Amino acid sequence: IPAPHQILNALLVALCVAGGSATAQAPAAPGAGPGSVRSVDAAALVARAEDQLRREDPLGARASFRALREIEPEGVAAWVGLGRVELLLGRPEVAVGYADRALDLDASDDAATALRIRALIRARRFQDAVTYSARASSQPRSGVEVLAAHASALFRTQQNDDARACYEQVVAREPLHAE
Repeated sequence: IPAPHQILNALLVALCVAGGSATAQAPAAPGAGPGSVRSVDAAALVARAEDQLRREDPLGARASFRALREIEPEGVAAWVGLGRVELLLGRPEVAVGYADRALDLDASDDAATALRIRALIRARRFQDAVTYSARASSQPRSGVEVLAAHASALFRTQQNDDARACYEQVVAREPLHAE
């Protein structure tokens, strides 16, 4: 029997997908930006999905990210979120596909780039991960998550000195980083 919060989440997602929410159906007004009803609805879905991931509820998170994808099909967050869910479910090759879709939408997105690297690692495609992450982490715009994923790829291929140097950069940029 599902827990009450799982039932509530499923009902909320079903309402959004089925059109029970006016904000899920209504297109955003031209030029609608932060603060529009549609962006608030999307932000609520992202927050709920992130909470579900933290609670290790991948099926709930998948439903929330799918609802987000219905609202914002060209939004990177839904595709990255779905990829993260697939990693949690042990399906790294599917996660690579979601990362690639997100990168098709925004090739400079750090979360999508880091997801792709981590999915390649989980798929045991270590050399692909190192090759891709070396290129991605050398870009001036790459963030700490890309650098941490690159360090992880280097570590998996026993390039320990290079991995250590990368991890030092991660800690220098973000001292409390999870890595």
